[in-house]
Amino acid sequence: MKEIIVFIQFIVIAISQSQSNDQIDCNKYLSKFGTKESPLAFSGDAIYFQEFNEVQINVKYTDILFDDPLYFGLVQEDGKQPETTCLKLKVLSFTDTHHQSSKQLSDLKITTSNNTINKWRQYQFKIPASELQSNIIDNNIIYNGFYSFIMETKNQEAIKHEFNFDFTLTVNLPSQIQIDTSFKFQLKDQLTNINPPQSKLLWCSNITCQSVLNESPFIRLNDTFVIKQVIIDSGITNQYLNNTQVWYIGYGLNKKATPIQIINTTPGQVILELKAEIVWQKISINVTSSLSGSPSINNVENIIETSFKPLDSSPEYPYQNDSVIRWCSDISCQTFLDEIPNLHLNDQFIIQQAVINKDYDDFFISDTEVWLIGTGLNKKAQPIRVINNVQKQVIIELKAEVIWTNLTIKVTSYIKDSSQQISGEINQIQCIKPEGQETCGTYECEECYNYQFTAFLNMILLFLLNI
Repeated sequence: MKEIIVFIQFIVIAISQSQSNDQIDCNKYLSKFGTKESPLAFSGDAIYFQEFNEVQINVKYTDILFDDPLYFGLVQEDGKQPETTCLKLKVLSFTDTHHQSSKQLSDLKITTSNNTINKWRQYQFKIPASELQSNIIDNNIIYNGFYSFIMETKNQEAIKHEFNFDFTLTVNLPSQIQIDTSFKFQLKDQLTNINPPQSKLLWCSNITCQSVLNESPFIRLNDTFVIKQVIIDSGITNQYLNNTQVWYIGYGLNKKATPIQIINTTPGQVILELKAEIVWQKISINVTSSLSGSPSINNVENIIETSFKPLDSSPEYPYQNDSVIRWCSDISCQTFLDEIPNLHLNDQFIIQQAVINKDYDDFFISDTEVWLIGTGLNKKAQPIRVINNVQKQVIIELKAEVIWTNLTIKVTSYIKDSSQQISGEINQIQCIKPEGQETCGTYECEECYNYQFTAFLNMILLFLLNI
């Protein structure tokens, strides 16, 4: 699977009380953006084109003056003459979700199309997939793009509307055929201050959801579970929740879930039966629905946190025996040492972290950290080399950085492209000895003791000099 996720912010700006021509009533155009009670609802979708490796963004709205010979559309791109409109259109791109650093796409080709039956007008533009941020997960690739779609009067006086758009496309990697598309949007109106309805997600004990759980149940791979999205805004609890979508989101993960059941026959709520499709340690379940009562400007969106555990885990030890740490005879790590080597300060040595959980047989290891732990010691080591180009293992070359007794080496890593952390420890090392010395220090931290003793002598000397 190849998953393209394009998060795009469209800011639709219209400015009031301005006329580009004395004969044109600009309020005719501005009225199309609606009122606080009934604002204009933009919607759309996104399409992936295999032959050009492009994503086409389509955004449409209902034109209340669709058949008017003068006041149809909004901007020149609708086929209007410049002197017959007060508005102009531009598109900005952003570097991230904060939408602070922007660039105007002045050479972007925007095309339009119409639907005479539904009175829709649609704007379209294409973005090369290579220009989008990307992240590869297994057989999926996630693209992220951030844009603003702006309509403003020619004197640029004030902001009218702001729309956020979130596009998700799923494309099969071998066939390059688009499998699934998600389109989410949210209005941020600086003048009318429209807010999304208040809602929450609940864990259910069963499919009827007559009783709810105070915390996430223990969920293993392939387990089924039930959650409920419920409106708590008393003014709209009589509306139904439709078009519900569920996403599993985590570090490097953005996967659309396929609910086993969706039950939305009761106003103000939707019950979802889901399956744990993957193993993931820290996962957010994102549920988005739309309201039935009116055009949904603000989707109902909630997030709940959980973990999907491996099959062989238990509530008491959910991640036991994920990996082992071994001493290697050399950097190839083809053979292992039967006992802990004799280590001195600045000696180099090699260890291997190997995954023993069968759920991770086809995965690589990444983001490895090594910690030296002892009484009064919790030091992050600086590996000389980290080799993780073989599945299920990472080889780490280290240097003995401290003189210490009763020392443990702890290694933590992540299953690549996931939030699943694995860890392991080496049996306690009796000591790391000083250079040229074959006996362990008397103290946990021999260096610390030597430093303290020297400092003590200096204090005595300073005292004697001041007598």
